Amino acid sequence: MSSISLKAHYDGKAIRLDEPFDLPEGAQLMVTVLEAAQPDSEKVWWTDLSSRGLARAYGDSEPEYSIADIDFLRPPYEPQEVDEASTS
Repeated sequence: MSSISLKAHYDGKAIRLDEPFDLPEGAQLMVTVLEAAQPDSEKVWWTDLSSRGLARAYGDSEPEYSIADIDFLRPPYEPQEVDEASTS
């Protein structure tokens, strides 16, 4: 039998496969115990980084832009006609 990786967990009494799998009696197994992950630690880190970036972007040291400044940088929107034949 070739090797295969199966997800499993320890329920406090025995190792249980997360999905059914037929194992022949006496099958040799190699168990690898994975380090317990802190599920939200990376999410907390990214959220904190994003919050700090937004605080800098909208902080007191940033200039206040007027609508005139924004319109100057972006030309007015002009809708384009869509050719129905080219969209199908």
